Amino acid sequence: RMIEMVEAAAAIPTTMQGRVLEDVARGVDAETIRQPVGVCAAIAPFNFPAMVPFWFLPFAIACGNTFVLKPSEQVPLTQTLAFEILDQLDLPPGVVNLVNGSRAVVEGILEHPGIDAVSFVGSAPVGVDGTAEWLRAVGEAAGVGAQRIGQAQQRALPAIKAALAAKPIRGRITLSGYEGSELLVGRLLVESGADLRYVGSACPRTPWAEADAQWLQSRGVQVRFRASLEQDLDAMREFSPQLVIGTTPVVQAAKQARTPALYFTNLISARPLMGPAGAGSLAQVVNAALANQARFDAMSDFFGDVGHGDLGGVWAEAPRLRPEFRAETRRRLERAARQRKSEEMQ
Repeated sequence: RMIEMVEAAAAIPTTMQGRVLEDVARGVDAETIRQPVGVCAAIAPFNFPAMVPFWFLPFAIACGNTFVLKPSEQVPLTQTLAFEILDQLDLPPGVVNLVNGSRAVVEGILEHPGIDAVSFVGSAPVGVDGTAEWLRAVGEAAGVGAQRIGQAQQRALPAIKAALAAKPIRGRITLSGYEGSELLVGRLLVESGADLRYVGSACPRTPWAEADAQWLQSRGVQVRFRASLEQDLDAMREFSPQLVIGTTPVVQAAKQARTPALYFTNLISARPLMGPAGAGSLAQVVNAALANQARFDAMSDFFGDVGHGDLGGVWAEAPRLRPEFRAETRRRLERAARQRKSEEMQ
């Protein structure tokens, strides 16, 4: 994908051309001129360390801007290697710049008066409590008075509450993923009425996730950071959920156990979850999946043991089991093993 972005940016001399429209009104012509913005920056996420930075970098410099990239501190090596290649292009000093660091560096980029444009992958508040806290924090940071913050909350929160009440979620759920937004989705599920038992995130525990973790734990949800596949599967077996939301192997295990499941990356984390529309969107897909239990039971009953044990694989006809041949082969293997052991002892 990095290469594809560079190839697309190579067409900038054509795609960035302006245009002139004559006589758009009596005696009026319209002219469009595209000019560089100046100093651009991008704050990239951890989960796509190669692709996402190159959504911005080649286009920024091809349009005549300078560029500052701050990759995720969790995966800095990818762009370090990419910049070693960029250094071989003999670009003028300062055209492309790599800055590593964590929150302090991000805040420095956002507050720097010399940076004209910033692209970043971030998140937005979800649910009632999350939105209320976000409005309070943003208002206090901007010096807004408590009364005006309260007014903003009163305008935003009733619509979210109404959306949650209109489409409640009734079911026992386990949730796991590696996107970094698992706890936010978990909060919205709980506020929607779901019986959420477990949230597993492959991401590390950070100060910025602490409030979400405490909120979930105070409501009886088990939260695990740096969760492994085995831990996610153990949670599924322990809590016997009616719906499993997780990564590909977790979803596969759930379906084999006759449990409806949703892929977190494709069907959940890709959704805009903020505001009343986000709350309603999540409830719609989750409730539809919960309603599929009868379909899973019917499919499991129909296929039976197909695909398991001796019936696994692709067969031109029903496989014929040969217990006598299997027993004889096992005896031969055991004799051969005893003979090897005897030879080793001599």
